[in-house]
Amino acid sequence: MIKFFVKSAFLLFATSLVSAGWPAASSAFTASLELLTGQRQDQLDWNIAGHLGGTNPNILSELQWDDIASRELSAGLELAWSLPRN
Repeated sequence: MIKFFVKSAFLLFATSLVSAGWPAASSAFTASLELLTGQRQDQLDWNIAGHLGGTNPNILSELQWDDIASRELSAGLELAWSLPRN
């Protein structure tokens, strides 16, 4: 969440600089913001074992979850600008 806030603040700062004509009025600036949503279905099988054979120790620490449904939200920001050569 903090990364998204920092990127958003930088976008506002960069657009204000470009619109004010800094560093040059002819610099090319592009920005794109991407918001994605989705659903996923998963399965989890996790346990603790003492060695590669998986028999020692026999700890009651095993999880098996089937049909885990979750929703996703993803955001991406891309900034690019090119400055003219003098």
